[in-house]
Amino acid sequence: IKASVKENAALPSLAFVLYGQGDITRAYHYIKRSLEDAIFCNARLRTIEISGMLPVIDAAYKLQIERQRCQLVLFLIIVSLLSVFLIISVVLIYKQVKKLSVARRHLRQANHIKEEYIGHFLNLCSLYIEKLDNFRRTVNRKITAGQTEELLKLTKSSQFAGMEQKEFYANFDNAFLHLYPDFVTEFNRLLQPEERFIMKPGELLNTELRIFAIIRLGIDDSSKIANFLHYSINTIYTYRNKVKNRAINRENFEEEIMKIGVLE
Repeated sequence: IKASVKENAALPSLAFVLYGQGDITRAYHYIKRSLEDAIFCNARLRTIEISGMLPVIDAAYKLQIERQRCQLVLFLIIVSLLSVFLIISVVLIYKQVKKLSVARRHLRQANHIKEEYIGHFLNLCSLYIEKLDNFRRTVNRKITAGQTEELLKLTKSSQFAGMEQKEFYANFDNAFLHLYPDFVTEFNRLLQPEERFIMKPGELLNTELRIFAIIRLGIDDSSKIANFLHYSINTIYTYRNKVKNRAINRENFEEEIMKIGVLE
């Protein structure tokens, strides 16, 4: 070290020993440094000796570099595939979460509708119990007073049933439009512009809209709709077909009806 002597025989020997042990990288760097020192010192014999060892170590070093490069490429491919798989998984999870969120909103909406109709139904039941009780009192009073002819006239008249049915329609219309306030507007958008419904003053729903309002609530059977509205089945069929013929998309008209008021 004091004399700054570069020429030595130990470093090439050490490089060859390391090569035999499999430490190719250190062996390559040591033999290369030994060759540089021998050239610097102009030691021809040592240069020739080192040059005989260098190609062996150099070839092993290049082979090692090539293997490392292949491993790196393989790792990059694996990482890329895993990244693609991860992205696909994230997209699928996002879609599932979005579907779950939509399903939850629909469930909340369905629960809200159920609660609203249960409350309305209970109110109607209470109202009709009170009406039946009042009617019972009226009948008892007239029988007690001997007004049987007037009582018979009252029960034969269809005016009472007509008034009750009219009130029933009004209650249904109010309850339905409370849940689906934009039903008429959204319904008209599904019809040809010249075939859209225009409500009369004070009218909430007409017969056609009332039929499809019941369908929107999930009652699709024409016989059930007929019983609900006190019409014949043929009348319900006629109204349904008549309105479908006025629709923009006749084939999927009732499916589009079911989408009215659905939360996006």
